[in-house]
This record gives sequence, C-alpha cells and structure tokens, in this order.
Amino acid sequence: MATCPFLSLKNRKLNAGFNNYSEYAFKQKNRDYSIEDCFKFHESIEKCVVSIWKQLGSFLKKNLDVKTYRPWDLAPCNLQKYPFENYIDLLDGIEEMLRKTDSCFHEEFTRIKESGIN
Repeated sequence: MATCPFLSLKNRKLNAGFNNYSEYAFKQKNRDYSIEDCFKFHESIEKCVVSIWKQLGSFLKKNLDVKTYRPWDLAPCNLQKYPFENYIDLLDGIEEMLRKTDSCFHEEFTRIKESGIN
C-alpha cells in the first residue's frame, strides 16, 4: 500500500514542532517575514490599493463614457501618456506615495530601492 506524500509532509511538520503547514513552509523556505506580516500586507493592499483602484475605475468609467469599466478600456482615455520622464522619477513617486500612506511599505520599498534593485 503506497503512502500519501502529503501525509508524510504533515507528519514531518508535526515532528518538527510546528502547529501547521504554513509555519513549517515559512521556516523551510527561509522567509525573512512572518505569516502575520503576510496578513498585514494583505490588509494594507485591501485598505490602500483596492480603494485607489476603485476610484481610478470610476474616473475612467466616467472619462470613457462606458457603463462597465474594464482594465483594458484605456485606448481613448485622455490621461497623459507619460506621467514621468524615466524610471527614477517613477520610483521616487512611488517612494513618496508610500511615505505618505504606509510606513512599513515605505521602509521596505526604500530598502529595496537602496539595494540597487531596479
């Protein structure tokens, strides 16, 4: 009788002293953030990004004069085509926005930006 690979994985996480698979997986993958950090990130996205996305959708729906706005409905929109000159301006704008809205995101973004990842 063959054993289910998931059962052996479940037993390994129990034997390793973890309460659930998420704790085990985070440790196994050497995450430098916690499960709680993931929930906070999700909540911040829901609070900030979803709200902005809905506002943008309403604006574009009105600007495009459509009943239902879809993300690909941008062709005839009268928005500026180039809101920044180069990617540095974009990164600076994102950093400023995060500084004003979420200190945790701002710190993480600044760390990534300063590490040379662009």
